This record gives sequence, C-alpha cells and structure tokens, in this order.
Amino acid sequence: MVDFYCNEVLSGAKQVDVVWESDKVLAFHHTQPYYEAHVVIIPKRHINSVTCVDEVDGQLASDFMSAIAFVSAMIESQFGGCRVCSNVGSYQTTKLLHWYVHAGKRLRE
Repeated sequence: MVDFYCNEVLSGAKQVDVVWESDKVLAFHHTQPYYEAHVVIIPKRHINSVTCVDEVDGQLASDFMSAIAFVSAMIESQFGGCRVCSNVGSYQTTKLLHWYVHAGKRLRE
C-alpha cells in the first residue's frame, strides 16, 4: 500500500499548509478536507498506527500532544469545539499513525 504521508508529504513532493511543526511531528491542513477545518498530525517517521505504541518514544508522544493541543485550541477558537481522532486497521486509508482534528460542516463523503 502506498503511504501518502511518507511518500508525498514528508518527501516534499506534495506541498502542504503547515500549522505546527517540530523535529518529530508535522501538522498541516488536510489536502482534501472532509470538514471546514481539517488538520492532519503525523510523525516524521513511519509508524503504522496508534496500536504500535512501542514505537513511540517520549519526545514523539510529547510532540503529538503539543500539536494536538495547539491545533485543537486554534480550531476551538473558530468553531467552539472540535473532534480529535485516529483511525486503526481497516479504518485507515493510509497505514501511518496520524491524528485528525476537525470541525465544522462536512464538505464531502
């Protein structure tokens, strides 16, 4: 399966609108959003999903939480609230650990 985030985003082949970044984590506006506000948060190295927690070191976990907090506050200030989620297994269209923070009207199915 092609890993869009590693092959396209992290390689620089696909330009993204960055919201937050550290040495280990990147947060950016979804390239094809499903919601009015839709941000994706990814590690800068391949980890299959949240079930692979043994591959997540302390700094990566801390950076994920910092990114989620920053993006959530940003979206909450615009929409009054938001949803934070991560898909696992057959629910993942891309097999890379990633978090979504989204709010507002659904734009597409």
